[in-house]
Amino acid sequence: MKPGQPVLGERVAPAVVAEAVVAGALPFSGETGVDGTWHITFTHPAGSKELVLNLETVADGVAGSIVDTQLGVTVPIVSGNVADHRLEFTAVVTDPARFDIGVVGTVDGDVFTGSVTISGGGTFPFSGVRAR
Repeated sequence: MKPGQPVLGERVAPAVVAEAVVAGALPFSGETGVDGTWHITFTHPAGSKELVLNLETVADGVAGSIVDTQLGVTVPIVSGNVADHRLEFTAVVTDPARFDIGVVGTVDGDVFTGSVTISGGGTFPFSGVRAR
């Protein structure tokens, strides 16, 4: 078991859905597009999770990684595409179990919102801001 994970069978209080990040909440960085480092809050019934998302556009695709700093796990993006400010990508988690993650999101200035689909586990919202 990893720190912060509930024990199998342990009752977990339902997550409080995080409020959407408001574009005017932070000073605008002036950056556009999806490239960069993002501080993401992934909202799941077992609780919210803070992640770091590193993105780089390559031709019309996307590369990078999802980092869970609490667990010390980095998950590489294996495929994806970008069209304007909308992107979709897939990552494969191998620890603590193997499963695919599909992400669909939209960048609006310094705000990134969308959904994460966990294979066999459902679809959940995320929101985040560009790191400065």
